[in-house]
Amino acid sequence: MQVWLDMVEPAIFTNTEKTMPKTNKHTLTQGDKQLEVSHRDVHSLYGHYGAKAHYEGLLKRSEERPFVLNRAFFAGSQRYAVHWTGDPRCDWGHFKITIP
Repeated sequence: MQVWLDMVEPAIFTNTEKTMPKTNKHTLTQGDKQLEVSHRDVHSLYGHYGAKAHYEGLLKRSEERPFVLNRAFFAGSQRYAVHWTGDPRCDWGHFKITIP
């Protein structure tokens, strides 16, 4: 089974950052501990956990190894998905950096 994940992280196209503002905070909870972190610190976790959820869901549906292609990545995401870098611009400078 195969799935292609695109735009799996928060995107806001009305600001220059193209994501949530730096001032946005998230509260992470582990047991009885809570930690407030900046959105920048967890932005790519959306993609990581999205890939993990799709991989595990597909695995439950079939004994065949899932193939998940994902644009958003975080450390350890390669366990669940292959990284796709997104759409390149159509200019020679961008083509040059996509080759390696």
